[in-house]
Amino acid sequence: MMEMRPCNPMSAKCCVALSALKPGGRGRVAAVLGGRGLTHRLVTMGIFPGVEITLVQGGPRGPVLVDLHCCRLMFGHGVAERIMVEPLP
Repeated sequence: MMEMRPCNPMSAKCCVALSALKPGGRGRVAAVLGGRGLTHRLVTMGIFPGVEITLVQGGPRGPVLVDLHCCRLMFGHGVAERIMVEPLP
């Protein structure tokens, strides 16, 4: 399994938590800030570095709904805080 690390501070690209995107905002997954269990669970759902996702619904609290390829996934706000994305235009 691939090791996931936080965004490189030397990189010019800005990374934010998935939960920081506005509804309708798109991003490319840069890293998952979590242990093996969380990383494995997200990879089995199709969320890993390089994948583009769209935030469908989310706010300062509560569950987050994302669009991934042709399916929608929902997970808790705490998990969304650990998924770092590069915002896309």
